[in-house]
Amino acid sequence: MVPILEALYRLDLPPEEWARTVAEALVPLIDRDRLGVLGAFYECRDPSSLTLERPVRHGVSDDLLEVSAQPRKSGASVMARVTP
Repeated sequence: MVPILEALYRLDLPPEEWARTVAEALVPLIDRDRLGVLGAFYECRDPSSLTLERPVRHGVSDDLLEVSAQPRKSGASVMARVTP
């Protein structure tokens, strides 16, 4: 947990580097299936839209990154087959 907290408090970093540092620190805790960790800033101007911006990843495939970046209407889900 200490590496995660240290990464979260690295406010001296530019936003993309900060998000990448946090994603890398989270790997041991949340990436047990080795599918990768994806982080992003997001825009949600109204309840029916959510857009991911400036995604950062650690070990996430190009296909999964592409699917996750597509805008969706509220309540929609994405089903993707991912192979580690």
